[in-house]
Amino acid sequence: MNPIASLFDLITETVISFLFLYNYCIFLYIILSWLFAMDFLHRHKPIINGKRFKWGDLSNFLARFIEPLLRKIRKKIPLIGGQLDLSPIILVIAVIFIANVIKHFGDILVNLATI
Repeated sequence: MNPIASLFDLITETVISFLFLYNYCIFLYIILSWLFAMDFLHRHKPIINGKRFKWGDLSNFLARFIEPLLRKIRKKIPLIGGQLDLSPIILVIAVIFIANVIKHFGDILVNLATI
């Protein structure tokens, strides 16, 4: 494989890895919100005893990256039954779709670079 094809492959795989990391963050954000809602976790309780980093800090950190996109989806799709929010599911599906599109375009670029 020539250097240009290797570069295209590296960029594609890096972007896809970040997208899947973003998906894992979405899942963690969803699980934390459920645990807070069911009162299994408290926002002010430390993650590790004796440390200053709390569960609420982790949730706030994830919210900075996830909530802007969720808000855009929530504007378009209302809650089902007044309580069921499908926006995280739609966001996960959209991120997977975007990762697949990038993967296919990356494969095309790699194939063109090897010609």
